[in-house]
Amino acid sequence: MEGQGLPQAIIRPRGYQLEMLDESIRQNVIVAMDTGSGKTQIAVLRIKAELERCPPSQIVWFLAPTVVLATQQYEVFCSQLPSYQSRVLTGTDGVDRWGEQRIWDAILENVRIVVSTHQVLLDALTHGFIRIERICLLVFDEAHCCTHKHPASLIMKHFYHPRVSRGEKVPYILGLTASPVINAKAGELQKLEESLDATAKTPRQNRQELLKYVYPPVLSKVSFRTDTADHSFVLGQLIQVFQNLEISEDPYVKLLLKGRDEKSVKLLSKALNTRKTFCQDSFKRLCQRSIHIHEELGRWTSDCFIKSCIEQFQKCNGGASDPLIDWDHREKSYLLRKLNSIPISSVNEKFDETDISLIAPKAESLIDLLVREHKSSFTGIIFVKQRATVAMLAKLLSVHPQTKDRFSIRTFIGNQSRKPDIFELLAIKDQNDALDDLRTGKANLVISTSVLEEGIDISACNIVICFELPPHLKSFIQRRGRARKEESKYILMLPEDDMFVRVEKWEELEEQMKVIYMNERRKFEKLRELEAMDEDCKQVLSIEKTGAILTFDNVISHLNHFCATLPGDAYMDRRPEYEFRGFESGKFISAKVTLPSAVDSALREHCGTSKWRTEKTAARDAAFQAYLALYKAGLVNDNMLPLSEPALKFSESQVEKRAAIVEVNCPLNPWVELIQQWNSHETFCAITIDTGGFLPKMVMLLPGRVPILPPLTVHWDTTKKFNVSFLEVGDCQQYSSHFEVATLITQTLLLSFFRAKLLDSKLDFLALFIPATDIEYLESWHRSVEGKISGREALAMSHGVGSFPYGLLRDLTSGLTSPGYIHKNVALKLPKSSRNPKKLSEESGEISPVDPQEELCFEALRYPKRMDFLHEIPSSNIDSKNPNVDLAVANCVFEKLPLPYVQFTTLIPSIIHHIETHLIAWILTESLLAPVGISNLNLVKIAISPSAVREPLGNYQRLEFFGDSMLKYFTTVTILAQHLTWHEGYLSACKDRIVGNAPLCNAALQINLPRFILAKPFTGSKWQPPYKSDLLNPAQATREMSTKTLADVMESLIGASFLDGMEEKCLRCLRVLIPRVPWLATKDSVSKLNDCVPINMGFSQFLGPLERLIGYQFKKKTLLVEALTHPSHSGSFTTANYQRYEFLGDAVLDCIVVNKIFRHEKMFPHPEMHTLREVVVNADFLAFLCLELSVMEKRTELDKTKITPTLIDSAQSFHIWEFMRHTNPELPLVQKEVMNRHKELRESILEALEKGDKYPWALLLRAKYNKFFSDLIESITGAVFIDSGGSTEACEGFLEKLGVLKYLHRAMEGGVRIKHPKEQLGILANDQRVRYKHGKEQRKDRGERLWCKVYVGDRELVSVGDGVSPEEVMTRAADEAIDILMTERGTSKEDEMME
Repeated sequence: MEGQGLPQAIIRPRGYQLEMLDESIRQNVIVAMDTGSGKTQIAVLRIKAELERCPPSQIVWFLAPTVVLATQQYEVFCSQLPSYQSRVLTGTDGVDRWGEQRIWDAILENVRIVVSTHQVLLDALTHGFIRIERICLLVFDEAHCCTHKHPASLIMKHFYHPRVSRGEKVPYILGLTASPVINAKAGELQKLEESLDATAKTPRQNRQELLKYVYPPVLSKVSFRTDTADHSFVLGQLIQVFQNLEISEDPYVKLLLKGRDEKSVKLLSKALNTRKTFCQDSFKRLCQRSIHIHEELGRWTSDCFIKSCIEQFQKCNGGASDPLIDWDHREKSYLLRKLNSIPISSVNEKFDETDISLIAPKAESLIDLLVREHKSSFTGIIFVKQRATVAMLAKLLSVHPQTKDRFSIRTFIGNQSRKPDIFELLAIKDQNDALDDLRTGKANLVISTSVLEEGIDISACNIVICFELPPHLKSFIQRRGRARKEESKYILMLPEDDMFVRVEKWEELEEQMKVIYMNERRKFEKLRELEAMDEDCKQVLSIEKTGAILTFDNVISHLNHFCATLPGDAYMDRRPEYEFRGFESGKFISAKVTLPSAVDSALREHCGTSKWRTEKTAARDAAFQAYLALYKAGLVNDNMLPLSEPALKFSESQVEKRAAIVEVNCPLNPWVELIQQWNSHETFCAITIDTGGFLPKMVMLLPGRVPILPPLTVHWDTTKKFNVSFLEVGDCQQYSSHFEVATLITQTLLLSFFRAKLLDSKLDFLALFIPATDIEYLESWHRSVEGKISGREALAMSHGVGSFPYGLLRDLTSGLTSPGYIHKNVALKLPKSSRNPKKLSEESGEISPVDPQEELCFEALRYPKRMDFLHEIPSSNIDSKNPNVDLAVANCVFEKLPLPYVQFTTLIPSIIHHIETHLIAWILTESLLAPVGISNLNLVKIAISPSAVREPLGNYQRLEFFGDSMLKYFTTVTILAQHLTWHEGYLSACKDRIVGNAPLCNAALQINLPRFILAKPFTGSKWQPPYKSDLLNPAQATREMSTKTLADVMESLIGASFLDGMEEKCLRCLRVLIPRVPWLATKDSVSKLNDCVPINMGFSQFLGPLERLIGYQFKKKTLLVEALTHPSHSGSFTTANYQRYEFLGDAVLDCIVVNKIFRHEKMFPHPEMHTLREVVVNADFLAFLCLELSVMEKRTELDKTKITPTLIDSAQSFHIWEFMRHTNPELPLVQKEVMNRHKELRESILEALEKGDKYPWALLLRAKYNKFFSDLIESITGAVFIDSGGSTEACEGFLEKLGVLKYLHRAMEGGVRIKHPKEQLGILANDQRVRYKHGKEQRKDRGERLWCKVYVGDRELVSVGDGVSPEEVMTRAADEAIDILMTERGTSKEDEMME
């Protein structure tokens, strides 16, 4: 059909392809055919055949050596096998983060063809996510890779061959290769076949057909002279600078000289002896690359290369896009200083055509070759060895007069991840489209590294040039396969003195290999070479549950990965450290590995169990024992992976990205469960409603039994409010025979005000209301108030007095459903009830127009329509204009129901809503929360009331703030005690999967909490009388709810339970709401934490001054020692570091501060509570206090001004941070720098904290405190908490002495502007947009600094400079902008703080 796009590729198998297909079905084969002969088509056919005969639960797995090739083959399968789901898996998909079986199961569900790199499958098999028996066919593209320690070989070694030896089912194997041997060693083909359990095959019956489709290129050799011109001046200077580098000036050596520990001494000795440092090596590599380019391409190209590298290096300024951002700034500065001494300004980047000495002989030969071979259909590839050569050769050819107009050049170096280096900085132009441009004709020459050798589908070329000799036979054959056009050429560039030897050897070996693998009856001699440094290591840990294995081959990478996931900072080395010990005069070696201090002390050091010939194997042995211990301790899961996403019994498997809105059940209708009892009149309650004399006392009859109802505050009008009390009648059975009259009375009451909302045919009201009078008089009372009386009759009965014992006055000309009026007086007036006066005929009862004339009228006021008495009347709703209305007496009737009963009727919607919400809270406490035993229902009502419902008691925001802190506190102490060996990274991940909004939302949905959450605000305007018949078959509707609301209600209920019954009820509530967590009481958690702390170690004598400083005497000194241990600490007396204690202290600090704020008499609103907490728990504030708190110790000095020795009493201060234990020689320098900034700013910060009217946000940011200062405060808090048995009072003592609580009290008392300036400026700007623009500036005295301008609307309000960080300069600018706006508007600081 036309017009439907290009047709899909159709499988048209050739004879030799079918021959290979038949062979692969009969047995495992390695198809050895030339590049371009259609090996992929054979794979397509084989996959299709296998999928047609295997069970649907099995899959085909296609393995490719590179991501590019995997993606290419995936596209082929999608096109040619569209009836099967295919999927490509590579590292770019984040496969390494798929740490759970359910992820793999979901990804591979219904997938039949998987394409991946070898490492992806090896990792999946190793960790047990994929079992090899699930794979029906394994296809190895570029199968020659499957040797030695290649991932393809390890797949076969560890997962295929063991099952074969046990006689278990294994997948079929298909290998594809153009070169089954990759070097000249004898027996390599046999090893490949043994590894893949397959036989190498090439077409025999259809050999002639194969030759029709394969065009072997003509092998040519081009010679070049090997004489090289002298180095250019710039290159000579580069080499001279390198040779003159003084090792003593090297930044790395300088840093080691400052260290005094054993490790630093060893490293220093090694650096001095070997001259191997980062700077030395980087400079050396730059020289080597430059010399290589000089020899290969010539003087001009090498000079351009050096200049480009130095210029690019000069641009690396440490910004986010800096490729060298991870480099040490001192080493970068040192190298830059040395490179700046090279006179690159003398380099002329314009190519001089007349100077033949600029080009190397080899480059001249290449250019001559290209010019000779060029024609209109030319397409070629030049293979070079180094990435730098790719860029510089492309530059040379693009400017040389003989090539620049003939060739459109592209470069391709692949996507290999490399460590950044100086010579890697020169930019290669975008290469993503390079191959497409070659295919489409936009380019005709590609310069590439070996990345284009194998697999990648590129356009067939008519010339392939090896600028450098291929490194091995595999490379020789693969490159040759790129020249696939008819009459193509494969050209090797060789020096004049080596034109024949190597090439002839390769060709001869290749022909021998073809003869061997075409001989099906061959038998190889079993030659085993003793491979040096490859010892037999048979120890394997196999996990039966998942099939994951741990071997000597993978244990080093596993352990390195585990250590890389440990928490730490910039000063901590996460790598495991190995020590070796020799035996028998060094003949054998054993190893010990030490893991970083984030690992529990009992699991940190491990020794190998055997002696080995090599350090490599000894290290593997020690690493194996370490990883085995980590697995047994539960720090590694059954997939042999770190718990990056903890597989916890009591936490969400991962923090899901949940939608903002979910569909939930509609709110619980508390009346539904009571209707059946009401129908029989057997179970009901009678409640007296008392308004304190303001309105008549009434009795309400309700279905079932209800709890004690709290008073209801009624906002009657703008000036008056009163309480309505509810008291259950003791003998409610006295009403059991009066339901009929009670129903009629209720109808009469509702008709008086809600006539338009009543259904005439329905009298089965949910709640009945009657006067609180003797039962015997109910019927007579009802008869007396039922019906209406005409205005004239009422006037006659009053004998002209004008005072009536009736209810609302109604104007019949407007209808009985019109609003009623309150009668005020009687007078002779012109009626103003309408513009067209009407008269009611007494004879016919009809209303007819009349001429306006004065007559007897009632002066009346319209009765208010208001039905919401739960809330105060908004000022916008106050109607000051309610003038008297004159109604013709002849047109009016009075309701007989007295006005006070009408007024009570208007309260019925508010009363029912009040009872209904109370019932919902009561049912919640009696059902879901029954184990908690909450007694204060008002707390529960608040907890289930979102702010949008506007409940009179308030919303849950304050409770949510309090409950959030309680939840985090109990979660922290529980998981710490449950997992005594977990590091802070695991603990944080676990906590997030319990306290995050998504897990809380999930938990709420699981217990069906949404049905108890109030949904809509009460206004009364849409209220209708509830009927019991409407509740017998309630509709099962749903509603939408914010997931954050669900999480907030969970936290609010936790807060409510704590307020109602402290820790005991809070823990009960947690066990109900989040039952998957084995919640522990604080005393039990602390007891477990205390028990696991080692007995006091012998190096805690230095703690005396610190204990006096913090105001607490430790029972277990080890706790304080560990709380002071920085993650960088290693060597002797290494304990656990402070990270676990910091994790605990953060929660304890938050709990203490939140309790103080929540219980303050001012009842702070929710946003202000957040701000109050933030000002005292933020890291900068805690760091400032850490640097401030010190203890003085007596010190005696000598008075040097006296001739005779005179002693002077003095004192020395000690700060908390000075007790921090570490072994990083750089940390003291960092601490000193911070202390200098602190001394410069401390007086200003202290002034602001003690006397100022605003919080010093900008000053604290300017100090640039390191995080480890605040970490110390939190870790010590955590240590005090454990040592004191969980006493928050003991922790408060430390925080009070530190100054945290002191400033909190000052902030809560008011008079301080605590909002962050950026937030406050946004408020002051009203609807105007606030913009911040910042940049860099150079200052002679301070170096590089930042500036910031603040715009409010279109106006530039302020500009500041001398910033030390973007956040600091923006905060300071916002602060100044606030002062300007306040001055302009005449707003006092007191007014602003009131706002």
